[in-house]
Amino acid sequence: MLGKRSLTVAVTAGGFALLLAGRAAASEDVQAFAVQARLPGVGTTQPIALATLARPNAQVAGIRFPPQTGELLSTGLLTASVTQDAVAGKESARAQIANVQAGALGLGLSAQAITATCDATIGGRTTGAAQLTNATIQGRSLPANPAANTVLNFPSSSASAPQFSVTLNEQIKAAKRKLTVNAIHVRWAGGAELILGSARCGACPPPKPPPVPLASGPGLYLGLGASALTAAGLMRKRRRGARVAA
Repeated sequence: MLGKRSLTVAVTAGGFALLLAGRAAASEDVQAFAVQARLPGVGTTQPIALATLARPNAQVAGIRFPPQTGELLSTGLLTASVTQDAVAGKESARAQIANVQAGALGLGLSAQAITATCDATIGGRTTGAAQLTNATIQGRSLPANPAANTVLNFPSSSASAPQFSVTLNEQIKAAKRKLTVNAIHVRWAGGAELILGSARCGACPPPKPPPVPLASGPGLYLGLGASALTAAGLMRKRRRGARVAA
């Protein structure tokens, strides 16, 4: 019984010795999208040009709300992408909108390009940024690289256009260093909303190395070698014990 028990321990120990670096568990919510809106006459849209790990690159030629006039919102090319290196514990997300014109509810927004980015590395910081190219609201120029959570408030431009606030480079932090970056987030009194450029990411958890199977290949030889050395050591101890007893 002692020999069998020792052999079992030796094989198990050999198995634990044969650990190779495996892939980290993927972050489930890394994503990016170009536009999401809740507007009168449009309703609440699903994220447009949505990129996830299942579909890491998304592209839409352009959108118009409503389709006939585009007076609420019209854009050129919308793109979004996500990347993840689970072994290195890195991931990133990026969304970009070209040629934006948004007149919804008196917004009066114009931009050549709107971009949101998010980058994360395990053991490091999760960072995000927004880039606004030639962007204005009601003729007021917006900063090209706004500081995180820059809030601008605008009064009602008419009786039919409620007051609204605009958050530039909105950054929402969550547990495990997860971060959501919305390049422009508009909120109107009454509940209407518009998000232009959104990226979300977070550092992957540490790699969990799987054991190499001992059934074949290098694992077999290394495992058997470790077992043989352990068994030989136990046999020597038993022989010494027998001599002492004699």
